[in-house]
Amino acid sequence: MAQAPPVTNIREELGFSKSEWARILGVTDRTVYRWDEGKDPSGMAFAVLSAIRLAVKECGAAHVRARLIFGIGPLILEALEARK
Repeated sequence: MAQAPPVTNIREELGFSKSEWARILGVTDRTVYRWDEGKDPSGMAFAVLSAIRLAVKECGAAHVRARLIFGIGPLILEALEARK
């Protein structure tokens, strides 16, 4: 099984609070709290967080933060295009 990206590290690197992170990802504050406590995300959350980690690596945290504020869809597509 693939290793989940460290969720707390991604959130903190991007400078989002737990509530902001929950809103951006479309999950509850409780879900973010569980991730911060070490519970691994699964399914779609794992895929989205992996794409965000990739985008940070490819584009930089400041760029990714700005993109996330305006919507996650274009960010994911941009990160995938950067890998080609």
